[in-house]
Amino acid sequence: MDRAYEGYDARPVEDAVTVTAAALLAHPADPGNARIAKIADFTAPKEPLPHWRDHLALWAASRRSGSLPLDRCVIDLRAPELQSDRLVDRTGLARIAGLALDDLPHPKYGRRSLPVPQIETTEGPRWSEPVARDWAEEHGRAHKLQTLLSGTTTFGTEQPLGLVADHNRLTKIIGDSLEDADSRNQKRSLGRGKTKPEQSAAQLAWWPAVALSDNTNGFIPVAALRTTLVEAVVGGLAEDVERAAKTDKATVSLGDIRRDVVKLLDWYVLRELGGTPVPW
Repeated sequence: MDRAYEGYDARPVEDAVTVTAAALLAHPADPGNARIAKIADFTAPKEPLPHWRDHLALWAASRRSGSLPLDRCVIDLRAPELQSDRLVDRTGLARIAGLALDDLPHPKYGRRSLPVPQIETTEGPRWSEPVARDWAEEHGRAHKLQTLLSGTTTFGTEQPLGLVADHNRLTKIIGDSLEDADSRNQKRSLGRGKTKPEQSAAQLAWWPAVALSDNTNGFIPVAALRTTLVEAVVGGLAEDVERAAKTDKATVSLGDIRRDVVKLLDWYVLRELGGTPVPW
């Protein structure tokens, strides 16, 4: 995936060989050993046809004039990476991706998160090594930002840095309020002696912190904020282009993004890394 241009770059299969009908029919074949089946009584065989090249020869002899040349009729694709002994299983995919096997999506529940297998076996899917490397590259790119912008909560879990910051700030505010209430003997309903003020504050602060960046039922309309940010950035670029046109400049000089837009963009990025998190 080329994210800069929002497209895909084709990566050719190494040492791939396209097998055509002409290549196979260059070897001796006897169309008399094959027959043309009728649709009415045709049943697909459970096993591969014996003398398949003979059937191919009969097909070639029965074609109408004007059909594609045999050297343009593709029969198979052969590549070293597709040989069964070179395919990798889930253990090999995890090794190539640098992941623990338990951190790899399970084929039964997370098939959409895995690359398309080159073959299915009774033991599970198998992938070619280049396909596994491509997936590992994309998986690492997709999760690297999340890893870099994650922090540890007071509950010991990994969450977006913005959520951790909001939770810590709310914990401090609530904790100070609980201490003030305690000093005035107004904390009886909170269970004096059973829970430390810091623990109570952290628990009380969690879901308000989540609600700040929750796109579903949160206090802030995160989806609308994202649209506004995109419009602000694109609008700034449009102003730069318009300014260059008015001054007859041959090249467009892009200005800096406004400080308030950058500040709001930072807020969004640090909090919108996934769905609604759960601390425990």
